[in-house]
Amino acid sequence: MADVTTAELVLLDADLGADKDAVIHALADHLAAAGRASDADRVATDALAREATSATGLQGGLAIPHCRTTGVTEPALVFARLADPVDFGAKDGPADLVFLIAAPEGGGDAHLQLLSRLAQSLVRPAFTDALRAAVGAEEAARLVGAALDGQPTAPPPPAVPPPAPEQGVVTGALVTLDADLGADKQTVVRALAARLGTAGRSTDPDRVAADALTREAAGATGLSGGLALPHCRTAAVSEPTVAFARLRPPVDFGAKDGPADLVFLIAAPADGGHVHLQLLAKLAQSLVRPEYAAALRSASSEQEAAGLVAAALR
Repeated sequence: MADVTTAELVLLDADLGADKDAVIHALADHLAAAGRASDADRVATDALAREATSATGLQGGLAIPHCRTTGVTEPALVFARLADPVDFGAKDGPADLVFLIAAPEGGGDAHLQLLSRLAQSLVRPAFTDALRAAVGAEEAARLVGAALDGQPTAPPPPAVPPPAPEQGVVTGALVTLDADLGADKQTVVRALAARLGTAGRSTDPDRVAADALTREAAGATGLSGGLALPHCRTAAVSEPTVAFARLRPPVDFGAKDGPADLVFLIAAPADGGHVHLQLLAKLAQSLVRPEYAAALRSASSEQEAAGLVAAALR
């Protein structure tokens, strides 16, 4: 994935504006200037629409605005190290390292793969320190390219991984097998949110569903291979939670190759930093392996399926 970003797509110590709207517009313009976007305004509009559903600022001075858009024909990432940090909604303050990811509207799960690879590196202080110390665009592009190719800058510290399954991110009570949860994704998302409520993992399942569907409206979460990962940050949960359903029949979540039978609803606290991104990254790593999806499709009990999902989140 190294060609997703190049030195032409790097801006170092730049003043791109006083707010995230200005920064996103400037980054979209840079994509177009580098010949990587056919419609910068479309890219910016789609990224800001996604931003409006849930801020993409992460703790540690990071932001990853992203979108699927008709403004690009291939995945692209533009990186800026800002001279003056800008607020992207993170609880601990503004961001100085900003990554705009733009993927084609019909590009399947390309954007999720990019997010997954980047998230794995961003939780490593050695990676962000290296980006802040980079002395030229070529060096910064090499660092980002290595992250997208899955080459860590340094070994991950032991305290960084997402919550272990023993902490109850997913349990048998959060699994539904061979269920008819409705004819469309709205009904399925509401049913999974209700499952969070009955399992005692949400104080307001209707709020979870509303927040997940708002995020869904900004960009479908259906992936190739019969998968869907609706997700949200929400005030209606106090700890990260995953509800999993194996659907009978499958339901359309917007993937180009057809409906989804394996659906994961990820709900993370609104002020939970980048935990939701870690969960998405870990789950995506397993879902790209056909044998993992096959194991979920053949699981004979809720406990077995919960164990498979929990193992992916380790």
